[in-house]
Amino acid sequence: QAAIQASRLAERFEFTGWVSPEKVLRRFASCDILFMPSRREGLPVTGLQALAMGLAIVASRVGGFTELVDEGRNGCLAEPGDLTGFTQALRELLSDPALLRRFRDASLIKARAFDLEAVAQAYHQVVQSVLSR
Repeated sequence: QAAIQASRLAERFEFTGWVSPEKVLRRFASCDILFMPSRREGLPVTGLQALAMGLAIVASRVGGFTELVDEGRNGCLAEPGDLTGFTQALRELLSDPALLRRFRDASLIKARAFDLEAVAQAYHQVVQSVLSR
């Protein structure tokens, strides 16, 4: 938090602690980036919500984030605990509004692959394929 203050970026960050799922979507509406330096994840619902809201994602290279983030396109992944990697990714996005916009637009496009209708259709096709054998 001190580094954020020293860099004069305090108005762009909010340290919320835990918030309810309903509040997550309301908060995402005013955000640009989802930053999740997790040590472990499954398929993070928060990451899916961030995609659907068009946020760029900076996260750890763990669990489902490897499916949600196309590196260099809609976000950046770093190894868990890689402070330098996270810092570089955040600095790049926060200092380049055009890059941030491209990443956010790419997240909206990537979100389509996780649309419930698209996922249900994909499952349906797999089941039909198995049944037709």
